[in-house]
Amino acid sequence: AAKGVRESLVLVDDTAFEHDLLVTSTHPQSDGFAGDQVLLAPAYTSTDAELADYYAHEYRREYHDEYTPSARRVVQEWRRGHRLVTRLSGEIRPQGRVFEVGAGIGCNVRQFALAGFDASGIEPGEGFRKFSVEKLHARIGGGYLEDLPPSHSYDCVLLVHVLEHLPSPTLALRQIRNLLVPQGRLYV
Repeated sequence: AAKGVRESLVLVDDTAFEHDLLVTSTHPQSDGFAGDQVLLAPAYTSTDAELADYYAHEYRREYHDEYTPSARRVVQEWRRGHRLVTRLSGEIRPQGRVFEVGAGIGCNVRQFALAGFDASGIEPGEGFRKFSVEKLHARIGGGYLEDLPPSHSYDCVLLVHVLEHLPSPTLALRQIRNLLVPQGRLYV
């Protein structure tokens, strides 16, 4: 796996394997491996510290070619945030608590706040987080989902284009369950 990329969960025959992939050959025996099991391990797996550093300093620049968001991206995300509020408002109690994991620019959080919700979030990327706080006045903190204590206090948790970036999606979903009130909503 390339630096910054972690192959953390693979499902094969309903079995989860951390970091490795167990493959059973189903091809005709002409290759000599039919029915044999082969363990494939990634050449390199990033450490948690390397992933944290990557998402804090490199990811946005590498993926979006921006450390801080362009005006075009802000307008695009602002509109997307408005559509999300419109779509979810009927699913969340009035003035309910909304929390976004991987809040990016902060447009979703700010749009929910403007619609009367108690909205906040976390974003590991320094450039986007700084923009969200200074320019949009969104309540976005630094950090990672795995660092949040269970609170059972949010009516809705947002994971907008984030699940694929989490080191362990299964663990992340368990942690989110501990953030939500009973009957709370998760938007992925």
